[in-house]
Amino acid sequence: MPFKGLFIGIDRYASPGIDWLSCARRDAAALHGLFTDTMGGETVLLTDGQATRAAIEQEFWRLETAAIDDVVVVAFSGHGSETHELVAYDTDPYDISGTSIPLTTLGEWCARIPCRRLLIVLDCCFSGGMGAKALQVDARARSLESVDAELNRISGEGRVVLTASGPTQPAWESSRFGHGFLTLYLLEALQGPAEIREGDRIGLLRLLDYVSRRVTDAASRIRHEQHPAIRGTFDGEYSWPVMMPGSTYRAAFPEYGTPVATAEIASLAAFGFPQAVIDAWAGDIPNLNQLQPGLTQVTSAPSFQLDRRRKSVGRAAGAWHAYVSQH
Repeated sequence: MPFKGLFIGIDRYASPGIDWLSCARRDAAALHGLFTDTMGGETVLLTDGQATRAAIEQEFWRLETAAIDDVVVVAFSGHGSETHELVAYDTDPYDISGTSIPLTTLGEWCARIPCRRLLIVLDCCFSGGMGAKALQVDARARSLESVDAELNRISGEGRVVLTASGPTQPAWESSRFGHGFLTLYLLEALQGPAEIREGDRIGLLRLLDYVSRRVTDAASRIRHEQHPAIRGTFDGEYSWPVMMPGSTYRAAFPEYGTPVATAEIASLAAFGFPQAVIDAWAGDIPNLNQLQPGLTQVTSAPSFQLDRRRKSVGRAAGAWHAYVSQH
């Protein structure tokens, strides 16, 4: 079924009164890359200066053209505010209500998207704290219970909202891994960990449960509480295909563009193996099962990814040298 996506990530803000973040732009670029490479369709990436309030609103107008059977994903990574808005690039901290995107407005925009399956991912928070993804403003915050009420109005049948944390909790990002916790484990889940994949598909509810558990565990390891919240449902057992980084992802992250080996013998050509050797192996080895666990899943943690690749390619190189020495 056709796919449409809008991915927004803001690290750098126009106002000097808004603290910069470290990972929001990468969050949006990575999700945009994975979804575009796997799902195709129509996708838009807005980062930093591109993500003005007007530009974001214009892209929501575009999503109003979605067909009823389309699948639509909207992902936002950046600051939320204590007064329950999404903070755009050009938000004025002295005029939050007029220059940001209140949750009530977000709900109105989403209500005009006619598809039956809409997933909204908000990797931000609405409760302040040192280092948290929430903008602290000189205005009295509304009741935190109203965050739940507003998000509940956005969600519902065919409308799933995944938020990074509960209404009273900060949401955290990790410069070590280059992502917010929510996006980090969403990226991991989309690539199909064995515990949640079913063949080449991933059930959405199992995926969201996996993300929630992993984020909660990661936050507890740094002595913080962060419990993602899932609101709304899709009809039936909706599932994604297992996602793999392709050209769009590699263009955004060229440092992680190392060729990936799969179970197919022919995939070793990307690592410089001579075709004659590959052809000879193909007659005796049905697939590369021993290499596959280390090479087919690209995680969001580059150090894990590269270490596994080095070890697996090393094993392949050893087998190659053994073959050459025998012929």
